[in-house]
Amino acid sequence: MRARQGVFSLLSWLVAVSLAYVAIHLTGCEQAQNPHTPPSTPSAPALPSLGYLTDLEQARLQARTEGKPILVFFTAEWCKYCHQLADEVLCQGQIRSLTNQFVCVELDCDQFPRICQQYRVGSYPTLLLLNPQGHEIGRLVGFQPFGQVSGTLQLALQSLARAQRVQLRR
Repeated sequence: MRARQGVFSLLSWLVAVSLAYVAIHLTGCEQAQNPHTPPSTPSAPALPSLGYLTDLEQARLQARTEGKPILVFFTAEWCKYCHQLADEVLCQGQIRSLTNQFVCVELDCDQFPRICQQYRVGSYPTLLLLNPQGHEIGRLVGFQPFGQVSGTLQLALQSLARAQRVQLRR
């Protein structure tokens, strides 16, 4: 019975992530043809300061030390959906309470094109969730509403907690 519930939970999570991935065509910004040249758009206001780290290696080290998962916010100054996600969702109190349980890092795609390629990120915003060892456990692509972001973060934390309990039993 437990195995069946675990499979159902995993399938539910995969469906949610898949739906988010499909939504990219409606709510995300595509990478410019030349990753070093952003599309010509009017000057966008700076992204709000979320207080995230800006060095992925530092985030990995901190995550391993603290045993926390990593949230990577791939963004771009020219991406209106990145600004919208930061302004309307990531700054909210409940989301901040959840992200405090992660080591959070914000990476601008124009400054870190190799990292974007490494994680196959080509549309923005992308929220990438990694376990403390650096393996991908979730991804949201494009602007996502509060409930989707909140639910995905909660599922990732629950999944990691279950994995830790199973590991402790061994």
